[in-house]
Formats: sequence, structure tokens, C-alpha cells
Amino acid sequence: MRRIRSVLALACVLGASTLALVCPTMGLAGTAATSAAAASASTLPFTIGTPQLAQITSTASAQPPWNEYQGDPAFGQYTSNGVGTLYPTYTPGGVTTDTGGVTEPNIAVYPGATSGTDGNVPYPAGTVGTPGTLDGYCGTGGQAEETSASPVRQPTGTTLPLAPDYFPHIVENADGTLTGYFDYRPKDADEAIIAATSADNGRTWTYEGEALEENPGYCPSADTTDDGEGHPNVLTIGGSTYLYTLPRAAGDMQGVGMIVHQFSPTESDPLAGLPATESVGIDPDAFVPAGTATISVTHGTAETIPLTTLGTPNSPEQLIVGSFVDLTQTPGTPTVITCTGLGTSSLTGCTTASGDSVNVQAGDLIEQVLGFTTKSSDIGTVPAGPNTTTGDDSTLASLTVDPVAATVPADGYTANQFANPLTGTMFNNDAPMRLYINGTAIYCTNANANPTDHIEDCTAGSGNPAFDISSEWEPITGDPIVPATAYDTAQGDGMTTGLVAPDGIVGTLPSYPETSPGAVPAGATYVMYTEKELGYYDAAETTAAGTVESTPSTFSIASTPGPYISADLASVGSAGPWTVSLGVTTSAGTTAIVPVTCTGLDESTGAFSGCTVPSADSGDTFASNSYLAAPGAALVSPSTLGEI
Repeated sequence: MRRIRSVLALACVLGASTLALVCPTMGLAGTAATSAAAASASTLPFTIGTPQLAQITSTASAQPPWNEYQGDPAFGQYTSNGVGTLYPTYTPGGVTTDTGGVTEPNIAVYPGATSGTDGNVPYPAGTVGTPGTLDGYCGTGGQAEETSASPVRQPTGTTLPLAPDYFPHIVENADGTLTGYFDYRPKDADEAIIAATSADNGRTWTYEGEALEENPGYCPSADTTDDGEGHPNVLTIGGSTYLYTLPRAAGDMQGVGMIVHQFSPTESDPLAGLPATESVGIDPDAFVPAGTATISVTHGTAETIPLTTLGTPNSPEQLIVGSFVDLTQTPGTPTVITCTGLGTSSLTGCTTASGDSVNVQAGDLIEQVLGFTTKSSDIGTVPAGPNTTTGDDSTLASLTVDPVAATVPADGYTANQFANPLTGTMFNNDAPMRLYINGTAIYCTNANANPTDHIEDCTAGSGNPAFDISSEWEPITGDPIVPATAYDTAQGDGMTTGLVAPDGIVGTLPSYPETSPGAVPAGATYVMYTEKELGYYDAAETTAAGTVESTPSTFSIASTPGPYISADLASVGSAGPWTVSLGVTTSAGTTAIVPVTCTGLDESTGAFSGCTVPSADSGDTFASNSYLAAPGAALVSPSTLGEI
């Protein structure tokens, strides 16, 4: 489950006399709006119409990527029997599929409780095949048949709802037509930016191209996610045009900005200059600045490697003392560079193992090693894919991670965990499951425990051959947060700074009142953006089960701190007490969320002490790996969640 805090940024004016925010209101046609709202609506330069589904047509020369309405090609199109419809809204009664004994509409849907899909209801997302949310994604048949195939396009000659595309950025062309940039996001499978044009104000669209695809050519089996790049926004600044995208895997965390690509869009080619594919992930990285002379890193002499940035402190982008690889110079089997110190914007004391060397050059992508394989029991064969529909069937049950090869680190971290625990936290929050062992891709599931020292249920991925982990201390890496194809020599790197967990840019503003006159450069561009933070209200996660007690008894909670400074309880009140929320099992066997007040908090370990609950909850129990919700978290009762 992804745990988020989402904040919508609004453009408001601060009233000078009342110090109150004054925001625009909009009345809705056909509702009993107040006279003030109605007056506001009457001044709108347009009439609010009835929403309609946008359409996209696939032609022989322009085939959009897979559409969730195309269904399994072994059966007739959903609307071909003249009963069920897709426009103007979906209505039931269309053609059904019955693969695996499950009857469902021939479009991508969640099947019912009798689906028989490994006991999971609904069917796990991110698994191709019928039934499921990726029905027809890789052709016809169930999961076993489709994982051996390749992703398909929207069938030629079909007109379907524009899906799964959202978060549009629309620009008007000189001839009055529209060009749209859409976030293409098939659930837990892939993500890309697609472009299309419309000559009827956005009702129907003509596909114009695709860029920045995360998982090209891959048919998932519960071992990938849709955490690529999304939420596109196009800005022209200083005569140049830039595409801003959310790096989803790491971008829900503080300190990570938006990826920036300079490109040259035209009406006929809206994505000109952008790479067709671009995989992003959770691995911190930076670039060697332009103009840097070649640095020969060897075993004998410690070298300094200058970088564009070391990343925001305490963020997923931060580089720490440890091991690195130069993905530009050694993209296959990487040569590990170990650095013992950090400069202002550099790695210091950098050497390689005996017999290895790397010639580091300007523009190279330097990436942190996430950890190393450790135990001798981990050495063996990573089986060929695909995995099961639940992603839990592999002869390699788990892989233990150590932060520093053959040594216990001296920086306070324990052995057997990711080099940066925050990276392990992101991995456990459903980040992309594709990692690399000594340069070879491996598709795994998360450990569902934080902090984690395991990568679980791994295969070589659908369609890939098995391979051997030949020795201990092989480097584990991931896809970088900032890809090499986004690096801009003139700008210094490929990511914005200063935005806090930007979920996406909503648009530009013509002006905005300055809080400090003169602080903003002349000609600056003002943007409005949304903020979304993963795990914002996770104060901690329990590491052992326990029983809650009420006054006069007290109890303690063994836990590990949440990853966020914003949820840091010491900032709420350094003297305590602290009140958090915890899920429990009652004596009657039901579940509930109860307030827990504690007088002691160990900030280094996350352990709470001197805790009590209301007397009615005394004796209830809690499990290990339960989240402690910080003050302000949205709490929904289990009974309500069960109805959703």
C-alpha cells in the first residue's frame, strides 16, 4: 500500500487588512449554488458542459500503445454485439471472456471473488493475461501464455477511450488545433509520455508518438511497477522548451525534484529530441561536471571525483561514503569504485580493487552501489521468469544485502541492510522491482519489512534466461534517479532543485507577490505545483509484536523511525508526550485503530516507552511491522475500509 500525503497548491491572494487567504470560487451549472458563486460563474468566458470520454483512433501509420479497452484479441471487441457500449460512458452487456473459467467483460478489469487466481482477490495488478487489469496487454490467453509474448499496440482501425492516459498538459497550436502530452500508465506494468493532437477541442485525438518509456518490451508477472516518469508539463523559458516529468519511484520523497529534458517540439513531432526509452529508479546518482579532465581511478592511488551534486541531505538522492560505479564507462559488468570521503561536491579517497581501473570522464553517470550479495547460501542460480501471478514463487527465496563489501560499515549502519536505509524504505514501498546484480537484471519483490536486508522472490524476468550469482560481494544496483539521457551539459544535471516532493507542475502564473522584494531574479517564471509525499505520516514501524496497556500500567513499543523529517515527532514537541495511532486486534478478535500516548522516545532507534492507551483498549495486541501514524494522519476505520 502506498502511503501518501497529497497537497494541491492553489493560487490565492493574501488580504492586506484581514490576513485571510482569498481564493476564487466557481459555481457549477445545474446546482443550487449560492448567489455569490452564481455571480462568479456568470462571469466565466465559457459554459460548463457535460463531460464526455475522449477518444483515440489507431491507424496503420499511428498505433498507440496498448489500450485497456481493447481486451483479449481471441474474443470479439466488447461493443461488437451491439449491447454494451463504451461511449458516452461504459454500459454492461458487451462481449465477455472466459479464460480460466472466469467470465468478465472483454476489457481490462478486476475479476470477481471466484477468479481462482492463486487465492488473490482481486487479481494482482502488474500481471499480464486474462483475466486481469492487463487483459490483452501481451496478446491472448492467461498469464503463462502472455508472459512469453511481447506487448501489443492498440489494434489498427479501432476507436477507443483515451486510456490509460491521464494528467494531460495541453497546448494550442498556431492553426487552433491542440497538442496533448499524456501520462501513459498501465497499472503496475509500465509508464511513458505519449503525445496526440486534436482538431475538435479535445474530444478525439490522433496519436503522434511516445517517449521516456520505463519498461519497453516487457510482459510483467507481478514483478514490475508503473514507477517511471509521468505528469508531463511543457514550459518555454528564455526561448528554450523543456519537458518536466515526475521521477515516480523516488519523486514522492522530499529532496527529489522533477527531471528536465530540453527538446524541440513541433506540431507534427511533439516529442522531437526526447529519448524513446528512459528507465528511472531509486538509485542515487550524480554526474561528473563538464570540463573535467579524465581521472584514472586505480587500486594504487586514491583519487577525487568531482560531481554536479551530492544530493539533498537526508533525501533519496543523497550520496554517502561507500561504493560506486561509473555506468557510462562500465555499463555491463560494472567496476566498483570505493570512496572513503566526501568533499563539498566530490567523492574523495576513491580506489578500485586490485587489477581493476576506470577512466572517469566529464559527463559520466556515477551511481551509488545499493549493497552487495553476502551469505554463501545466496550464491546460486537466479531462475528464468516468469514468476507467478503473486510474484512469490522462486527457487531463490531471498537475497541478503550488505552495505559494504566484506566489511561492517563504520558509519553506524549495521551489516545486512541497504547501504542507505532510506533506499531500502523506498524499495519496500513498491518501488520498481528491477535491480541489477553485477550488471545483470533481476526482478524481485519487496521484503515488506522496514528496515530491510532482503530482496525476495527473484527471477531473471519474463523471457530472460537464468543466470548464476557466482560469488559473494557482487554489487547490487538499480536504475538511477536521474538517467544519463537527461543530463544537460549547460545546466549541470537533469533535475530541478528547490521543489518539495513535486507530484507535478499544474501550470504557470503570470506573476506572484514576492515575500522578499528583490529576491526573485527579473524575468523569472512562476509555477504552481502539487506536492505528494510518500509515508509523510509514518512516525515509525513496529519491529516486534506486543500488548497495549492502560494506566497505571505502561508498555513499550520496539520500532524503527519513519523516513521523514516532516513526520519526526521530536519536531512536534521535544519534551513529549507524543500521541500516535496504532492498529490493534481486540480481545473480541476484531481490528481497531487506537490512540497511544508515550512519554519516552528514542530518536536513534525509534523505540517508544511509557506508553498507555484508553482503558477500554487495554489488553489489545499489535503485530510486528505495523505502522505508527503521526499526529494529523487520516484515520479510516477497518470496517469502512472493508466496504471499499
